[in-house]
Amino acid sequence: MYSQISKSPGRSFSHPSLVTADDQAGLELNQAFRNLVCAEPATDPILQGALVHLVSYPGSMIRARMAWHAAKVCGLTDETSRNLAIGVEYFHTASLVFDDLSCMDDASVRRKAVCVHKRFGEATAILAALALVNRAYALIWAETAGLETDHGLRVTRFVESCLGASGVLSGQSRDLNFSSADDSAGAILEIAAGKTVTLLKLALCLPALVADAAPPTIERLADLARARGLGYQIADDFKDVFQEEEESGKTSNRDRSLERPNLVTKVGVPLAARRLNDLVHEGDQIERELRQENSRWAFLNRLRIAVGPALLSKDGVPLSGDL
Repeated sequence: MYSQISKSPGRSFSHPSLVTADDQAGLELNQAFRNLVCAEPATDPILQGALVHLVSYPGSMIRARMAWHAAKVCGLTDETSRNLAIGVEYFHTASLVFDDLSCMDDASVRRKAVCVHKRFGEATAILAALALVNRAYALIWAETAGLETDHGLRVTRFVESCLGASGVLSGQSRDLNFSSADDSAGAILEIAAGKTVTLLKLALCLPALVADAAPPTIERLADLARARGLGYQIADDFKDVFQEEEESGKTSNRDRSLERPNLVTKVGVPLAARRLNDLVHEGDQIERELRQENSRWAFLNRLRIAVGPALLSKDGVPLSGDL
């Protein structure tokens, strides 16, 4: 199937811009991302340099901004909203560090910068990622320590389900151990669910759980995370196939070279685009249900991937960059 797909200059497949330059919350989150993992005086200078490198390239911070807005809708304070949001983003950033290592995806560029392990070495990169994970847990537990026992346990179990051996770690393991013996479209999407969906689910549902939101609301948020997360992964599969490094901001063509799961190369452009379109509409329906409950959930529309009507030609060739 891949032989039918070739890179073409000028094609742009990108995620939506989540906030504008004048979005004060977004600016504050970017600042907090840089500051909340400040090294202590006793921190080794090389490790400190790696941490500074990581927080100097925050990316879109989609998960952090979604978590912050969800927390505010659920009535949490600014400080709690910020700490939960940055905790989620540190988890995500740490996962990218591990994902880029030579023993995994062997990437060179992330967020339009050299990967931290390429600049500081793999050992230091791992330590920096662990520092982010530790800080993320500290930020989250600081905001849940005052919850009643049963409530706190529910939050703890949820975080573990997202980050533990049955969550993002399982998704990463399945990705690394992917083989042609199980390369169905369903298997590819389930791997995406373990990796991409899990952290988006953490971003949307963690604030709602901390705020003790109604179970139906949390369930809808989890369903939305799956629809939008799978959509993002399919968009990334398109980017890996069609975009060059300077466009996507990360090492491209890794799925093919490492024989990793990629829906576009498995089923072809038309079917992958159709699946993406279906996921967009599924997410739209869930958003409508949430907005009917509370109009303040309207911010979730910023997660929507716009699939343009001219996405494909009659021959199934990508035409626009509206992913």
